[in-house]
This record gives sequence, structure tokens and C-alpha cells, in this order.
Amino acid sequence: MRSPIGLAVTLTTFAAIIAVPPAARADCASWPAVIEADTVNLAYPDTSATYWLTRFAAVPGARLRIDGLYPAARYFSFHAYDEAQRPVGALADFELTADEGSENPFITPGAEPGGSYTAFVDLTAAPPGPAPNTLYAGAMSDGTPNPTGSIIYRVYVPDDPADPAGGVGLPRVRLEVGDAAVDLPFEDCDPMPPSSGSPLTNAIRGSSFPDEVPRALPWPPAESPPRFVKFYSLSANVLDRLPPNPATDPVPRDTSGGFLSNQHINYLFALTARTHGDVFVMRAKMPTAPDTRGGEHPTAPAQTRYWSVCQNSFTTQRFVACLADVEIEADAEGWFTVVVSDPTDKPANAVNWLPWGGPHYDGNVIYRHMLPAPDFEGAIQNIDYGDDPATVMGDYFPRAGYCDRATFEADPGACFAG
Repeated sequence: MRSPIGLAVTLTTFAAIIAVPPAARADCASWPAVIEADTVNLAYPDTSATYWLTRFAAVPGARLRIDGLYPAARYFSFHAYDEAQRPVGALADFELTADEGSENPFITPGAEPGGSYTAFVDLTAAPPGPAPNTLYAGAMSDGTPNPTGSIIYRVYVPDDPADPAGGVGLPRVRLEVGDAAVDLPFEDCDPMPPSSGSPLTNAIRGSSFPDEVPRALPWPPAESPPRFVKFYSLSANVLDRLPPNPATDPVPRDTSGGFLSNQHINYLFALTARTHGDVFVMRAKMPTAPDTRGGEHPTAPAQTRYWSVCQNSFTTQRFVACLADVEIEADAEGWFTVVVSDPTDKPANAVNWLPWGGPHYDGNVIYRHMLPAPDFEGAIQNIDYGDDPATVMGDYFPRAGYCDRATFEADPGACFAG
């Protein structure tokens, strides 16, 4: 058997495959890459979250040990992904039993953050009876362990927006072989590099689409009126926009997902195009969520743990901007309206507004529901393939349309005509 140091070097080699600039590094000993606006803005992330990533290599007799503290945040989790970016396992905050003498604030009402937990990543497929506090890295179709893949640590809505790790730093990841455990030997660096101020993202948000550039592109196949559909996987949702054919049949339509998706979130998305109008509008009944930055506890009764609306570039996968649940205002009847446009086309009466993103012909508006309550019938999670989403979600399903600025300012309801 190889020595623990040799195994650690193997993992280090795979981690180095991810090419990120030095400023993008988080805790170099455990999490060599971070996905957020300043660095790797891809895979349609959410601005209310930070994502730290490390690589794994399946080596016999080894597992990863994660020692962490419960953050002061709305939510955190660990996910394992194979090389095709498909999720193969997940552990949510409430599934992590606390170490002796600590409490899990995502289970126990009133419990404070900062208590400790210990989790493990077994580099195998999940057995019929999974071990507690254990994430499994999955197996290939022949049953052999996935040879390589990624682990992502997510933190959503930290209590202090300036501290993305929720006041407790990042978990420590070590390689265990038998009774031995070694740290992964990355070079020294600042575990929490300062923000660069997101100059590129801010420039995209603040710019408008040049009128002299033609607005017609053959992709994406955006419809008018816009149509929100549930995300199953990248391949399934692309094939579903093609005429029925035998090639589309074997692709699963379930929420096992893909493309670095979060297993605790289900998504609706609507492809948009500027050819249909300068202003995109969506409207739906507003779900409830705990306002943890406002003093509510993560365990407070609510329909969802978190939800948001994001405007993304379809082709580059980057987010342009997002509105988290606590940033969205509802009307007197409990409905919310989100408007997407260039800054120059922003209606004066738009309460919840997102910039389209000047360089982009296209758009991808993503609506998320995280960890809904079992009795929340309007959750995206309740939609099965073949269902009519509007029927399942009722008033919580977003109605959408296009119009121009003057139309919205005169009568927002006119944007849904037709």
C-alpha cells in the first residue's frame, strides 16, 4: 500500500488540475479554488453563496476527514461530483450530527453557531445503509469507484456579508489511511483573500446593450411569452427543446441533476432574448424564508430555507446579479414582481430589478427553492417530469412576459398580455 504522504501527493496533483489564479485561492490546505464573482464565475452560481472546491482521487483504503465548525449562516453543505460535474452525494447542514459537547444550530432551535462537527468522504459508492456524517464519492456504471471528482463546500447568506465563511473559517480536510491522517500539502496563502471589488462583473451589470448591434441570434431558443421550465440536467433540458427522437429517450428526467447543481435546491429557468423585448418581467406569490440576517434562527418555521431569482448569461454561465429572498419586496397581497432590463431601460416603478448585462444577447433567469417544508405544496421540488409546473405550484409558479419601459411604467400587467 502507498504511504499516506504518497496518497496526499496524489490528491494534490489532481487538485492542481484546476487552474485558478493565486488570488482565487481560499484555504490552500483544504480548498484550493473558490467560485464567486471575483474569480471563477461559472456554472450559474448565486451571489448569496460562496463555493469552495477541492479535488479527490479514489485511492484504496483512504477517505477524507472534514473537521469544521457550524457557521453563522442560513445554510451550508458538502457535495461530491464526478468528472462529468454530476452530483453523486450530498450532506446538508441539518444532516451533520455535532461532536460531543456541541449543538447543531440547523437542528436545535436557539442553538448558537460555532459548535464542531466531524464528517467523512468515503471514496466509494454509497452503501444501502449510509454511515452517519458521511459523504460518498460515487461509482461508475461498472460499480468501480469514481477515479476522480470534486468536493464543493457551500455557505449561503452568512450573517456577516463581509465574512463568506460565516465567522468560523473553512473546514479542515485531511486524508485518512487507517489510523493515520495527514494534511493536504498546498502552498501557504491567505485563507480568505480580500475581494477585488468584482470590476468585470460590475461593468457588465452597469452597461447597456449597444443599439447598433443586431439583436437576432439563433441561440438560445427563447420563447415569447417566456416559459419557465424545471431543470433536470443540462443534457435533458437541451434535448427537451428538440423534436422528439430516439436519442432523447434514454436521458433521465429526474433531479439527480448535473452541471454542479445543488441537491438541496430545485430550479426553474427561463431562457430570454432581447429580440422579444427590452424588459423581462416575472411575477409570483412570495414564499417565506427565515431572515437570519434580521435575527431569525435558521430553524424558524418557513416554506423554504432560501430562495432567489438570478439573471445569468446563458452562454458564459456567469451570474450578472441576483436577488435573495430578503432583498425582494412583496406587494400588499403577498406577490413579488422582478424586472430584468438594461439600466437605461429600467422602469421608474420597478421595485425588484436586475440588470440584464450589457454584452449579452441572451439571458437565463433562474428561480431557486432550497429545502422546502414538507407541507409547502408550491415548491419547485414537487414538480415531476411531465407535470404542468403551473398546476403543481399554483400561485407560486412565475408568470412572465416582455414589454418596453413605457408599457411597464403605465401598466405592469400589460407586459403579460398574450
